[in-house]
Amino acid sequence: MIVLSIGAVALLMYLIKMGDSSSVASLLFLVPVVAFAMTWISFGEAMNAVQIMGGLIVVASVALSSKFG
Repeated sequence: MIVLSIGAVALLMYLIKMGDSSSVASLLFLVPVVAFAMTWISFGEAMNAVQIMGGLIVVASVALSSKFG
């Protein structure tokens, strides 16, 4: 799990390097969602309904923040 979290943070750092840090800062909220997606892909970890809804809320919030923020 630590390796997957490091991968998610490394992706975030790459995005900050490529773009404006203030516009990329909201993507920090996606780190747990991306880390969980990576564990699902790598290890087949199951998601329950609460986790799926929480992930969708986070993704929608970041999308709205990026579009209108």
